[in-house]
Amino acid sequence: MKNIFKILLITVLMFGWAINNATAQTDYQCTNYMHNQLAVNPAFAASSKDINIALLGRSQWTGMSNSPQSFTLDAYTFVPSIGGVGITMYRDKLGYELNTAAKISYAYKLKFADSTNLTFGLSAGITSRSIDLDQMVFESNEPLVSSGSLESKIKPDFGFGARFMWKKLDLQFSATHISSKLDVYDYNNIPRHLYGMASYTFRMSKKFSLTPSVFLKSNSKLNQVDVNVRSLIDERFMFGLGYRINEAAIIALGMKITDNISFVYSYDYVTGSSKALSRSNHEIVLIGRLNGFNKSVKGKSKASF
Repeated sequence: MKNIFKILLITVLMFGWAINNATAQTDYQCTNYMHNQLAVNPAFAASSKDINIALLGRSQWTGMSNSPQSFTLDAYTFVPSIGGVGITMYRDKLGYELNTAAKISYAYKLKFADSTNLTFGLSAGITSRSIDLDQMVFESNEPLVSSGSLESKIKPDFGFGARFMWKKLDLQFSATHISSKLDVYDYNNIPRHLYGMASYTFRMSKKFSLTPSVFLKSNSKLNQVDVNVRSLIDERFMFGLGYRINEAAIIALGMKITDNISFVYSYDYVTGSSKALSRSNHEIVLIGRLNGFNKSVKGKSKASF
């Protein structure tokens, strides 16, 4: 129990530091991080014995020419005697720059009690960055990168993550691009990113629960914090509110379409410096859940939030 309180204290201090220093977006943006956790934490691959699939699409700064567009596909399941396995693919377009990636994840779970476990995960894959120089206008005659109509770079990419769960408490820490330097950002280098998340689910009644959460993203110089609370009604409807520090206010709505398919829509009302570009961001997530490889689990799998 003392160790649990120590973990909680460290997490609170970490998030407190981040809130005081929050300044900007890191890596690609995502409001519904609770449905996109595998993309940043490979330990999440062991979180379910079902086959889980999530497709996320985001349109940022709506109405602006060449506005950021992001798409992510996550799929994962726990395979008996092997561990958690998953795959992530994403495409992030920012102006004339295009970032794509594909990676596989593996997670190993240590179970200490019925309601307490610790999971470690690793991911490996490739990232590709390209930029269309013919579409860019420079203030000086000196090119920022080597000449050519389309400059591209493919690199290997690795990640690490850990997840601690105790009853309804969920604590996560992960790092992406771990082979990159922490404080160097240029065209050929995506800096190492650190992520942290904490959430706790309060069961208010048989048909109603509340889950507040905090999500931290940092690459040492740029930090960002999301604070959210989401309610689940009758295991079918979801409503959520959130705030991205110094950036946006968030509202989210979700519904279970069938036993196996759910969707979530979120709207960001921009309040930070980018409000001069646009006031709105939109994001949609489709979630599917199918029976996994564990035959000891009886009944049909159901999609959830």
